[in-house]
Amino acid sequence: MAKALKLMTWNVQMLPEPFQESDLDIRQRARRIARAILDLPAREQPDVVAFNEVFNEDGRRWLLSYLKGTYPHVIEKLEHPGVDFEQDSGLMLFSKTPFQALPTGGTHFFEVFKRGAGTDALAAKGVGIVRVAGPFDPTTIAFTHLQASYDAANTENMDIREDQFRLVRESLLKVADNDLQCYANGVIAGDLNVKGDPDDTSGEWNQVFSAAADTFGADFDDGWRAAMHPPGDTTDYDPGYTQRDTKSLAPNRYDYQCTRRNANVDIGLVPHHLFTPIRPASEVTDHWALLGHLHRINDNCSPSSAVPLLALAPTAPNPAGSPVWVRAANFRDEDMYHWVYLGDAGTYSAWCLPQLEVAAFRRSDFTNELAPTDVLSVSDLPAAVQSALGAPQARSPFTRGSVFASREPFFLRFRGTSPSFLGSSGYAIIRHRGESPATAIELHPHLAVDPGLPAGQKLGLSDECFFRAERPNRFSEEPYEDRFVLSNPAQTGVVVELRDAAQAALDSVSRSGPVLEIVRKEAAERVYLVLRRANVADTDFRMTWASPLSYLALDESFRLHVDDETGPDWPGADELDLSVDIDGINVFAGSWDDADADEDWPGLVESVKASVSARQKKPARSVAFTGSILFEVLKTDGLAAHGSAGGSITPLGPKDRDQETRVAAITIRDPFGDGHLTARATLSKYPLL
Repeated sequence: MAKALKLMTWNVQMLPEPFQESDLDIRQRARRIARAILDLPAREQPDVVAFNEVFNEDGRRWLLSYLKGTYPHVIEKLEHPGVDFEQDSGLMLFSKTPFQALPTGGTHFFEVFKRGAGTDALAAKGVGIVRVAGPFDPTTIAFTHLQASYDAANTENMDIREDQFRLVRESLLKVADNDLQCYANGVIAGDLNVKGDPDDTSGEWNQVFSAAADTFGADFDDGWRAAMHPPGDTTDYDPGYTQRDTKSLAPNRYDYQCTRRNANVDIGLVPHHLFTPIRPASEVTDHWALLGHLHRINDNCSPSSAVPLLALAPTAPNPAGSPVWVRAANFRDEDMYHWVYLGDAGTYSAWCLPQLEVAAFRRSDFTNELAPTDVLSVSDLPAAVQSALGAPQARSPFTRGSVFASREPFFLRFRGTSPSFLGSSGYAIIRHRGESPATAIELHPHLAVDPGLPAGQKLGLSDECFFRAERPNRFSEEPYEDRFVLSNPAQTGVVVELRDAAQAALDSVSRSGPVLEIVRKEAAERVYLVLRRANVADTDFRMTWASPLSYLALDESFRLHVDDETGPDWPGADELDLSVDIDGINVFAGSWDDADADEDWPGLVESVKASVSARQKKPARSVAFTGSILFEVLKTDGLAAHGSAGGSITPLGPKDRDQETRVAAITIRDPFGDGHLTARATLSKYPLL
């Protein structure tokens, strides 16, 4: 049976020695790159890895050393014999499965580009082609790295890239011996140097992927733009960024996996999922690894073809409570995906038969799974919902469900518990309406939630509406004060009660004013807010959780940058000690003996992540705090030795946007010229899970 092809493309920025800027030696960088790949979960580990920019010979040797045990089939180097280039192509490819023979002879094909500009012209850039077993036998992989632009807007050398796209297409036809079926059963992967995100101003993406006759876009889709968006909505909620500019920190999308346009069930590979699971520090490489789960086309196999669940009638409408959809997913081949789109933000639970498992992704983030907030047993549910799942009158096939809550629309991705599963299996989805603690509506910080109470009838049996808040620990683990605010513009009679996880009452407020508020000061806990209205005709209510916490987004722009070292720049670098505290807790203490102007403090993000994760006992993408992020810098060399300076980043306030990047200027006094550093952090009003 056909299995998925998991393909990774990654520009690892291993430049020749004169151009290598990283403070890490090349062996350390190669080890980090290889370790990041090998540490991926087994089902996410790529079958094939196509690297760009492996120009450094030591880097190539170390990658080979670290990866060949898992990936025994290797294209070590591609270069053009008999043509005088200073560098080879920089292309390198690793595969778990053997390469198959090509109609052109041998097991790989390489064609060098005829044109180049700038430093790119010094390298034998081109396109490499191999065939491997996969969803189709054979499955063709073209891996390449196109001409770069050297301007900020990425507009230079578009004409050269146009010629290179044409050569890639012609090379694939040559290798396919003009057999269009083999031409279709393939993918083109690499750093195409076309800016494919919403910030593009050049219009090049539209030109490249135009479906006009005899163009690259006539035959190939940009896999991300084709697949990674909601059904019927081509908005780039997740733009698919694959690179962050080292100086400006602006994100870009340059790396692609392109598949056959208008694929059908007999011909054509399509992305079932694309994401960027490895986002290393800039000292390793400024690009992120793009991983594709590629397979034959199937019903609902990609986000763009997902089941639009809320547009379908529920199996059990349940107008007085939570509606239920019971459906089947069909997988015609092993290791396929089935996607469901939930077009309204809210709280849902997903229930699978034993053959299936489920994961959730925000429509703005296809890389980081949305963690379940609870796990339910079918016996926890109200009787009407149990009945929709086949209980209690008959034993329900659904026994446990995962609760997912999102402040934006999101996707559920179903797949076989085993990669070898194929055939049909069932799942159910419940939209929580709050008629019981089990079907409570999850609250998110600073987001007003309308419970959608039924007009003219009770919600459930008692007309109580349950909201739930998972109050996290702040980083110091000290108590903090939350407010829960009910908007009641009609000023109708209403009661709001605060309860703990065991449903014991903690506080209550009852009145008919426009706003009701309950204050809670405590550390981490689960609490419930229960709304009781005086009249079932009253439906205009909004519940808001006003939290004082700010969240440091560790995956974003967290760094300490040296703008100008102390004294004259030419004699040498500064020697500095750094301490970083969050909420009064130290998360970093270290030294740097080579701090030059226009450099970031090396390894800072990784060290802080490790420290935060150890304290929180789980991998950390964000840190909750109410105090400040304090940077203290001590100069330890020269006449200004032991002179210290500091800067702090304060939490977001009520008038700030939901997400902001903040900076703190740090000046180190020196008689021969002050030094200047900038601390930068991205803060959010809600957690990144």
